[in-house]
Amino acid sequence: MMGKTRMVTLLASVMLVLTSFALSTATASEQKVFKWRLQSFVPAGVDSYRILGPDLADLIRKMSNGRLDIECYAAGELVKGKEIMDAVSKGVIEAGIGLGSYWSGKIPVAGTEYGLPYSFRNKAEMQTFLLKKGYLEILREAYAKRNIYYVGLAIDNGFALVTKKPINTLDDLKKMKLRATGAGALLLKELGASVVSLAGPELYTALATGVIDGCVYGGFKTLWSVGIHEQTKYIMWPKIMAVHAPWNFLINMKSWNSLPDDLKAIVEAAWMHQEVLNFINKYNSDIEYFRKMQEYGLKVVTLPEAEQAKMKEAAKVVWAKIAAKDAYCAKVVKLMRDYLKFVGH
Repeated sequence: MMGKTRMVTLLASVMLVLTSFALSTATASEQKVFKWRLQSFVPAGVDSYRILGPDLADLIRKMSNGRLDIECYAAGELVKGKEIMDAVSKGVIEAGIGLGSYWSGKIPVAGTEYGLPYSFRNKAEMQTFLLKKGYLEILREAYAKRNIYYVGLAIDNGFALVTKKPINTLDDLKKMKLRATGAGALLLKELGASVVSLAGPELYTALATGVIDGCVYGGFKTLWSVGIHEQTKYIMWPKIMAVHAPWNFLINMKSWNSLPDDLKAIVEAAWMHQEVLNFINKYNSDIEYFRKMQEYGLKVVTLPEAEQAKMKEAAKVVWAKIAAKDAYCAKVVKLMRDYLKFVGH
């Protein structure tokens, strides 16, 4: 029979070996370099591509001491914008900067990411709804069913409809074919417009060739950067939405789960940092380029109060239709109605 002292010595040796193995495994995991590819739906010449793409990757690389190395690709370089969610889901790419409205047919609640018409009045309201009222958790649960970890949204100012012909009353919309996405598209459809979905790089040619009569496409600098001011003459006022979120950050679930906890924290912290920088940049440029577009010759056409009231009524119908899409959408709309009462809107 083994002596007591010998048994204790043996157990101690086994524990030492196991501890050493665990430490070496942890150290190996901590030192491993993860190489990812990130596809954005945003064209390379747009500031938000840089801030939420290469600049984000650089910050993550710096914060992780090179342990997470992300290579970024602008619109269409690996997959098309509308294919980003599926590509991330299947692991074709590890990460993507996408637009939820592009795949709302597959994930209905993704269509709410853009925002709902006549809801939030500013970024503070939308950010609070996302982070404090349960909206982020709903999105993460829905995307997880597609094998995706949903990091978060990036918020922008509101967007206006720019057109080739003036919109003096809502009846004018019934004669137009417009490009729009998300709840903005649903609102324009409710008002009688014909609405199509086109990627940003397609808009200039679509306007130039008469395929569409106008479009909604982010803030004024974004419109300017892809030459929309050259093909349109009028800006409908007020904006379709006061604030919206046209970017999300998606990561393949297997890729996300392969990261140690400290890298996960770095990714989320870096995203929040870049999201703020992107909004500041967009807020400032929205003012500057709104003026530039008017100096270029575009005219602002303000809808009469009676027409604006009709838009608000149409928005209520849109909310109800969105709520009917699935359980996640119903929950988001209820949360939003309760939240807007809370903030006195």
